[in-house]
Amino acid sequence: MRPGRAGGGAAESPAGVRAGSAVQLRWSRSPRAYTLGLLAAASLVAGYLTGRGALAAFAAGPLVLLAFAVHNRLPAGLPVDARWPSRRCLEGDTVTLTVRIRLPAGATLLAPALSASGPVRARVHDTTDGLAFDVTPHRWGELRCAITLTVADRLGVRTGRCSVPAPELVVLPRPPRLRRAPRSAYSIPRLGEHPSLVAGSGTEFLGLREYQPGEALREINRAASARGRGLYLTERAAERASDIVVGVDAFAELGPPGRSTVDRSVRGAVAVARAAARSRDRVGLIVLAGIPRWLRPEAGIRQLDRLVAAVLEVRRWPLSEVTPDLRRVPRTMLPPRSVVVLFSPLTDGRARHTAVDLSRRGARVIVVDVLDETTVPARPDRTLGDLAHRLWRLERGAQRAELAAAGIRVVRWPDGELSAALAALSARGTR
Repeated sequence: MRPGRAGGGAAESPAGVRAGSAVQLRWSRSPRAYTLGLLAAASLVAGYLTGRGALAAFAAGPLVLLAFAVHNRLPAGLPVDARWPSRRCLEGDTVTLTVRIRLPAGATLLAPALSASGPVRARVHDTTDGLAFDVTPHRWGELRCAITLTVADRLGVRTGRCSVPAPELVVLPRPPRLRRAPRSAYSIPRLGEHPSLVAGSGTEFLGLREYQPGEALREINRAASARGRGLYLTERAAERASDIVVGVDAFAELGPPGRSTVDRSVRGAVAVARAAARSRDRVGLIVLAGIPRWLRPEAGIRQLDRLVAAVLEVRRWPLSEVTPDLRRVPRTMLPPRSVVVLFSPLTDGRARHTAVDLSRRGARVIVVDVLDETTVPARPDRTLGDLAHRLWRLERGAQRAELAAAGIRVVRWPDGELSAALAALSARGTR
C-alpha cells in the first residue's frame, strides 16, 4: 500500500508553510455609500418640496464624497502571507495561523473571519503587521482553512473582499496513553527490548547451566554453585524484537463525529504503533475497507510517519461490499508469528472473518472491541426496546465467544485508558 502524502502541495519554508503572495480584491459599494446616497437624495427632495435652498445644500457633502470615491484608484490585489508554524499538529492542540497583510495607504481592515473544513475553535487578535488566528482543531485529518478579509478605502465608501486560502494543516490523531504494545512470545532474530526464550546477553533471568571451561567467570551463580557439586552459570534471556501489525476496521462507522468507532480505532492504532516503535519493533498496518490495504512491517521513525500518513487516508477510501481475500496477501506483509492488533466494533461479519483468516495464517490476533455497548441507546418502546437491546448484547457476546474459540483474544475497550485494556497482554507474551 502506498500511503499518500501527509501534507498539501504548498511549499515549506523554515518559518512555516506560506500561501500565495497576493490575492484579488472584489470591490463593491459599502453600506456607508448607500447611506450617503440616501442622505443626499433626501436633502435634494426636501429642498425641492419646501423651496428652501439650505436643505438642498446639505446634499453637497455626501455628493462630494461619492464623487471622490468614484475617481479614487483602488488596488486590484492585496499582498497577503499566511503561515503555519508547522505543517503538523495533534488534535486538541492550539496552533497560530499568522496572516501578514500589506494594506494600501489609508485602507482599513474590517471583520476578518476564518472558515475551516473541519470542526475547529478559532480566536483572532491583531499583530503589528497583520492578524493571528489561534486555531484549535477538534478532529484528525487534513484541515483546510480560508481567511475572509474585508478592506475599506480611506473614505469608507467602497469595500473589497478577498479569500485567502491557508496551506493544509495535517491534524494527527491524539493517541491514548500506552506504555507497552502487545508482544509475541516468539520473537524474531533482531535486536530489540523484549526478553525471549533464547539465551543471550540480556538482563532478565532465564535459567542455570553447568560451567564450561573458558567461559566468563563473572556469570557464575555463587548461590547455586555453593549448593551443588560444581560451578553453575546464570543464563539470561536475549532481548529481541517483534513484528506487530495494527489493523483498523473501517467497514462501518458508528457514533458521533470525533468519538466514532473509526476515530477510536485510528487513535488506538497510532498508540500501539508508537509504543511498538519505542521498543524497536517492526510495525505494519492493515486497513479493512472492502479491499484490504497493507503496509509492510518495518522499523524506525520513518515507518511510523508512513503509518500515520496512511491511517489519515482511511476516510478517503470508498466503502465496499467486497469480502477481503487474504490468500493473495504476500508473506512479507504478514510475517509468521507476528502480532495483529485489530481495532474493530465487531458489527460487520467481514471483520470477524478477516480476524479468523489472519489467525489461520499463523498470526497471533488480538481484537480490541472499540464499541462501548453502554452508550448505545435502546429503542423508545421500553418493553420491545429493552428486549431487543438485551438480545443484541447477547449476540455480541456470542460473537466474541466465537472468536475466542478460534484462538483469538478479544479485549473490550470502553471509555477509559487503552493501557488498562491491554495491560495483561502487554505484560506477558501472546502465544
